[in-house]
Amino acid sequence: MGKREELIARLDAVRAQVVADLTDAPDARLGDKPEGVQRALRNQLLRFAEHQRQHVNQIEKTRWAIGARPSEVHMILGQAEEELGRMRAALVGLSDEQLAQRPSPDAWSIAEIVEHVANVEVRYAETAKRILNT
Repeated sequence: MGKREELIARLDAVRAQVVADLTDAPDARLGDKPEGVQRALRNQLLRFAEHQRQHVNQIEKTRWAIGARPSEVHMILGQAEEELGRMRAALVGLSDEQLAQRPSPDAWSIAEIVEHVANVEVRYAETAKRILNT
């Protein structure tokens, strides 16, 4: 595993723990600000996204400054990563029952949609690798 993969794994592990620790926080507590804490819970949670956004900009700026411009392949894969992040975000807070629930008898459940995406992604990757190996 290279350094990039190690960094991504670290970010994934930290975020998974944060989401696991905080996903069940009730909305009624968002305004809570205990003594000795600078921000209410809502503001603390909002800072997660803003902090990451600031540093994504910093990484992109640094990347350009060092001449590490992304290829078109890297840009497309990066866009796929962004959509995966949006998909992960859409799953936050859902129970097993909600993941399995179908909105109508002929519609897919959220779990079925995610399984489909994972299965198709494997096929897309296999096809892309075959193209590269010909």
